[in-house]
Amino acid sequence: MTKSVSGNINNISRIVKEIHVLRDGMRTFNIDSASALKKSNFAQRICTQCITTIEANKRLLGDEVISNLPLFNAINLKRTRDISSHDYGSVDMNIVYRICTKLAEKGVLFELRSELKHLKEIENKE
Repeated sequence: MTKSVSGNINNISRIVKEIHVLRDGMRTFNIDSASALKKSNFAQRICTQCITTIEANKRLLGDEVISNLPLFNAINLKRTRDISSHDYGSVDMNIVYRICTKLAEKGVLFELRSELKHLKEIENKE
């Protein structure tokens, strides 16, 4: 169980870090709409790379952890990650922008941090 808990801690930590990178990138490039995102190739790369990394770490989380993250789990990262990592030319930046704004919501970060705290408490008891 310890390896599973520590693995989940590491994955959630990476997800939280990537959400901060995503938020900082959107703030730095003044991305406040899908049309603004369409105009900035660098911001597009930041967003799509963060989505790819977040989705990869989400896949590694255990089912019991995912069930504790309903806001985060409701965000359809897989489809966006598949599109953005394989076909940059036809990426719908409206979808990418919507995903980014959902990930950046305070409730999502709060949920992830709460689960991270919970897992660290479990790890400390073992």
